[in-house]
Amino acid sequence: MAKIKKPKPMKMRKPTDPERTRRMRMLGLHLSLAGLLIGGIGAGYHYADQYVEQRVAFPTETLIVVLKNRPAWMNDFLVKQIAQIVRPTTAHSAFDYQLLADTADSLARNPWVRKVHSVRRAYTYRPGDTLEIDCEYCAPVALVKWGAFYWLVDENGLRLSDRFTDDDVANVLFGPDGHTRIRVIEGVKHAVPHLAGEQWPGDDLAAGMKMVNYLFDRPYTEQILRVNVANVGGRVDAKAAQIVLETKFNTQVLWGRPPSENDVDAFIEVSTARKLNYLRLAYEQFGRVDAKHQCLDIRFDRVTYPSEEEPGKPPVPSTSTKSHRATGSNH
Repeated sequence: MAKIKKPKPMKMRKPTDPERTRRMRMLGLHLSLAGLLIGGIGAGYHYADQYVEQRVAFPTETLIVVLKNRPAWMNDFLVKQIAQIVRPTTAHSAFDYQLLADTADSLARNPWVRKVHSVRRAYTYRPGDTLEIDCEYCAPVALVKWGAFYWLVDENGLRLSDRFTDDDVANVLFGPDGHTRIRVIEGVKHAVPHLAGEQWPGDDLAAGMKMVNYLFDRPYTEQILRVNVANVGGRVDAKAAQIVLETKFNTQVLWGRPPSENDVDAFIEVSTARKLNYLRLAYEQFGRVDAKHQCLDIRFDRVTYPSEEEPGKPPVPSTSTKSHRATGSNH
């Protein structure tokens, strides 16, 4: 006989609590509003970030490059030359750290730079529009001419710069204070090195570098702007002055053999100290290092003025009837 299933007892629903329902609805509404608020904040942040990244952080103008703690010899013209080397060619975000790292690495490999202290983004007109560079620089001591162009070299004869033209020379020679800081060396026989940072060879250049070091930072040599080394070693004329100094008045001073602290050639020409003294006396008496003559020969015991019909030709030291002492009257 089949078993008869007992019907399950019906569960009675508890009456709904209106207050609890209201609270649940309010909780859901608050959660929804909170979600919308968080989503709105996230979207706003995203669009704000995009705006800053695309409109604010990316400068629309060329990046300003500022060289901090620039040395006394570095005038505005050279600042622009160095800034042009390190300035990036494309726009970079103000938050782009890689730009700073790349710039620091580029500077460390640049012949101009001895040591990199810091590279950072700064504010001039808008955020990140300025690149501040703090470095220790290799000081140029001469502007060497080869062919129609000029290149800066440091105290070791390393090429520092790209080429300059005749029009650039006046902008390179003088420091911010107007004093002569760099001089031209011309007449070298070896061609310019192909790359910046390479050694420029030649005994003539070495002699010219020694000469500009002796002329540096002396008030009475300010008017001397060029050192011609074409005849160093007597390779053009064994009897002519090996080094010729050229002044801003387009006049010449026949210096002679390369300067030397030991003056091993003093039996041939007067000492380096005595030559410098001749220049000082001429400057103090005449206000000009050339004693107001077209050519001044200071190689021997007696200072002479070679004939202007034959500029640059060394005179006979003590027998020339046209010779006068540098400390004498101006003729």
